[in-house]
Amino acid sequence: MQRFVRAVRSSALAPGSALRVVLDGHEVALFRTADGGTYAIEDRCPHQYAPLSEGQLTGTVVRCRLHGWSLDVRTGRPPVGQWPCVRAYPVRIEQDWVLVGLGPAPDAGGG
Repeated sequence: MQRFVRAVRSSALAPGSALRVVLDGHEVALFRTADGGTYAIEDRCPHQYAPLSEGQLTGTVVRCRLHGWSLDVRTGRPPVGQWPCVRAYPVRIEQDWVLVGLGPAPDAGGG
């Protein structure tokens, strides 16, 4: 079972924008595409670790501000090819909150 963490109010993320958040030690870039999709990826370019949240978002592709590397915010992968990539996090919206899946929920000790 995935463990989701509250990130920000959904209303704080305007269409076409990005926002950097730190959740349980994970630096995450949140994106709201012009069509209203909400996505989360690791907030560092694999090239020289610039924050992707400061990049230019066009459609579902963010372009790093330093050297122009591009990554699809839906998958964390480049639009062409498979490498280099960053971690993509699952996202869901509940009661105006953006929730980000950070990994498996801790085991409750059940059998």
